Amino acid sequence: MGGAVPAPRISCRYSSAKPDVPAFNGERTVGKGVPVRHCFSEEALESGLLWRIQHISVLNDLQCEGPFVSEGTPARVKHFVLEVIPANPVTGLEKVCCDEKKFARPRTWHFPTWNFLRLALGTSPLELSLHPVRFIVLGSGSGGNAAVVEAGGVRLLVDAGLSAKQLVDRMKSSGIDPASLRGVLLTHEHGDHIRGLRVLMKSVAVPVYATPSTALVVRDGGVDTATWKIFESGAGFQLDGLSIQSFAVPHDAVEPVGYVFRHEEKSLGLLSDTGHVTKLITERLRGVHALFVEANYDDELLEADTRRPWSTKQRISSRHGHLSNAQTAALVAELVPSGLRRVVLGHLSRDCNHPDKAISTLRAGVPGLTEIACAPQDECCGWWD
Repeated sequence: MGGAVPAPRISCRYSSAKPDVPAFNGERTVGKGVPVRHCFSEEALESGLLWRIQHISVLNDLQCEGPFVSEGTPARVKHFVLEVIPANPVTGLEKVCCDEKKFARPRTWHFPTWNFLRLALGTSPLELSLHPVRFIVLGSGSGGNAAVVEAGGVRLLVDAGLSAKQLVDRMKSSGIDPASLRGVLLTHEHGDHIRGLRVLMKSVAVPVYATPSTALVVRDGGVDTATWKIFESGAGFQLDGLSIQSFAVPHDAVEPVGYVFRHEEKSLGLLSDTGHVTKLITERLRGVHALFVEANYDDELLEADTRRPWSTKQRISSRHGHLSNAQTAALVAELVPSGLRRVVLGHLSRDCNHPDKAISTLRAGVPGLTEIACAPQDECCGWWD
């Protein structure tokens, strides 16, 4: 005996950076002939806060009549995800949330009418994310490294060590429009971190952020760095609501850095090629909620490797080489008490490591940590937040 299908409802919530603008929580039933603007309270409208729909995914037998933002949605919506942003960014809003309701088996559909927001924001709203901080690894290993970090509508590529074609293809396969990037951040100048940069810069007009010495070496390699954004190692900077803190790391490059990304109450640490964990690294990463970190080799597998000469193995395990599984586990154990919950391991050696070895070493060294993954070389590694 079947019951009545509940009417879809949406929630929207916002808080304001302005003390004189109250926080708001509102919920409305979405039914036939009900404009979506009615989902927002009269209080919000009276406060002069102008809102527009950013993105909606609607599933199963949607019938849409007219522009969604003005005409509303018909009653047959059974599953949707709704995100909203302020139409006027100067209102001081600093936090926007979204809600999701499911009423049937998924089949995604996107509304296409967003040109007015493209003009206002300089990018496609369909490509903006309102997650506090999240990231996706496009590929990681000696064959090339790249990741995308996004928060609060800001999307950044960190390193460009894959070919430009691979970078673009993997971004698009993950729902990322390369044109939506706000910048490219470099950790250092080695080829497996900048391989696709020169060609990518020709098709995606975004600034590149790097330390002075890194920029000089890349320029000497034939890349035009005239428009790059140069920052000193250890400096922090802001892109809209996303705070970025760099910190020095020991590696056999001219001026390598790691990064911490913060937005609202969430933070992400990114530590790539590193020879050993310094006190500075530990302090900079203390308090991050998610961490992408190198776990390059297993000590026993590196020692037993017969394809690498002794000198190469010495460089890898040196204080300016790469982190072993055990070193990474020790760092993670140090960070878990301050809030670390998710770890993605990267830059695993194909010959001297294995995902099972890396993960088992971490689990043994950090028993309380449950969310661990290894970023592969040849494909993307999901979205993490």
